[in-house]
Amino acid sequence: MDLAKVKTVLIIAFLSLNLFLAYKLWFVPQSLQQGAVLSPEQIAETTALLQKHGFDLAQSLPKQIPRMSLLNVVRVNKKADEWAAIFFRNQTPQKQQRGNKTIYWVGQSTLEVTENGEVTFITGLPGSGEESSRTVAERFLRELGLWQSDFKLDLAVPRGEKGYNYRFVQTYQGFPLFFSSIEVYVNDGAVQSVQIEQAEAENFTDKEVTVISAQKALEVFVKEAASFANKRIIDISLGYYSQHYDANRWESAPVWRIATADGQTVYINAFTGEIEK
Repeated sequence: MDLAKVKTVLIIAFLSLNLFLAYKLWFVPQSLQQGAVLSPEQIAETTALLQKHGFDLAQSLPKQIPRMSLLNVVRVNKKADEWAAIFFRNQTPQKQQRGNKTIYWVGQSTLEVTENGEVTFITGLPGSGEESSRTVAERFLRELGLWQSDFKLDLAVPRGEKGYNYRFVQTYQGFPLFFSSIEVYVNDGAVQSVQIEQAEAENFTDKEVTVISAQKALEVFVKEAASFANKRIIDISLGYYSQHYDANRWESAPVWRIATADGQTVYINAFTGEIEK
């Protein structure tokens, strides 16, 4: 037996195992590797509850009940003038300070940037007669350099006869970050407005807690959304959400986000079961 060759093979196998475990540690959300799942009986109970309250579920009910951590979030420190340079490019806009907002405009195009980083851009563009598609929205963001590889389409909601509101959110290790989003309103084939709220995920905290199930979240939802005009639920997602605080760093809790077909959303804290306002 060639002991040197056997030793080399064992070393390579050991290194391969370490690389695999390192990948699982850093790139696979650890919180989804543990936890229980809803039983068929619980799923049936939830379906009956929704029917009782007049809700129609357009997707399958998430079954997993994972363990998750809080998420450390940092502010995106981009100044108002930097946003103006993005949206107006080679143009020189007029500028005005109004309360906590900085306002820029060129012709019919206006930009508002608040002190806590909320951005609203009205394009002033006429309709093109084309389809109001997701492609139009994404192309506009790419042309401005606002598109990022970790974005995903979150919701597409009809608005008016020829319009759609497309909401894109950032993701972190597979989780949607509902607090970091770009909404693009496309009407008659042209982008009419862009709304941005941005923050960045830094890392997860160490302590993991089992979240409430989608069943428990829906029990809270049907009470909160009793007056909703649209009763068709188009999405139930587990992600992260928080308000934008006047701070450089804060913690975001996991939430169940439930959305109806007209774009109304409810965020339910996945630790406490309380509504996030």
